Amino acid sequence: MSQDRVVYLPEFVVEEHLGRRLPEAIGQEFDYNGHRYRVRQRDPLRPEAEIPCELIEQPHERKMARSKSRRR
Repeated sequence: MSQDRVVYLPEFVVEEHLGRRLPEAIGQEFDYNGHRYRVRQRDPLRPEAEIPCELIEQPHERKMARSKSRRR
């Protein structure tokens, strides 16, 4: 997984959408602002207050990427 797909969201957003707190939320997926995210574990060496979440590629994004590569 690449770091450019990681987004830091406020803890209350993650808790509100999943209905659970960390660490139970790690690995869970949720929808927020039209995107799908997977909760990642915090890096103990980073003092961030927000939760790292991986942006999950949607099926329509994969189709678009394939069609763009075919046009070239």
